[in-house]
Amino acid sequence: MQRFLRWSLAMSALVSLSVLTACETPPSSRPPAWVPAPITEVSSVAGKWEGILRRVPQNRRNDLVAIMIEPDGRFRFASVRTIGLLSGEGTFTLKDGKLTFRSEKFTIDATLFEADGKRMLKAEGTASDGMGYNSELTPAR
Repeated sequence: MQRFLRWSLAMSALVSLSVLTACETPPSSRPPAWVPAPITEVSSVAGKWEGILRRVPQNRRNDLVAIMIEPDGRFRFASVRTIGLLSGEGTFTLKDGKLTFRSEKFTIDATLFEADGKRMLKAEGTASDGMGYNSELTPAR
């Protein structure tokens, strides 16, 4: 009888332990902690960057955007939208560790962020009609 009781308690403990282990939640994957990184040379962010272009105020559609930055600061961007192509070009300059561009038609400010060995350019722009845009761009593969 005691042997049966010990066996029952041992089995109950094993079942309880396995149930508790099975119910344990996996460690959550936390989003990267993006930290601003000053840009010291435009050439350090040269290359193709891609992301989602969002209008401000937000509308229902977000568009893909690609920007090609040359080592000397010249850039070209294009966003294919349902109503047509939004594109432009210019030359970035460095100001306070950020990329800036100013023209009669558009202004752009872009800040570099780093996290876990990854890089992101966060760009904000305003068109001459007052429409705002922002995008989080990552290096194209």
